[in-house]
Amino acid sequence: MRIQAAQETLGLLFPPSYHCFLEKYGAVLCSGFEIAGLPDEFVDPDATPLWSNVVQGTMMYRPSSLPDDSLAISNDGSEYVYFLHCSSSDPEYEGPVIEWGPGHDGGKQVSNDFLEFLEVLHSR
Repeated sequence: MRIQAAQETLGLLFPPSYHCFLEKYGAVLCSGFEIAGLPDEFVDPDATPLWSNVVQGTMMYRPSSLPDDSLAISNDGSEYVYFLHCSSSDPEYEGPVIEWGPGHDGGKQVSNDFLEFLEVLHSR
């Protein structure tokens, strides 16, 4: 239900691989990287969240820094943000992950899809 609500809020269909990730993990922080997701709601609204929320992160970058057809799924903790390209109509679309930051006019593709992006992060 939360995944469908997030998709409706953002006007995008999440790639199947990212959809499965959200169902199984919600969000992840490990080995020096984080993947934004749909973590459980906080009990204390004043507490610092442990996980990044993909809807809140994506909305923060719209409309000036993020193409409307992308999700903000990760960052390097400094200058680079990683966006997952999505479709608004094809539920089977597996889009590339784009790195945006200094010197990347229009972004730089770092993987062909979400699963490959996880492999790239794991190999660093």
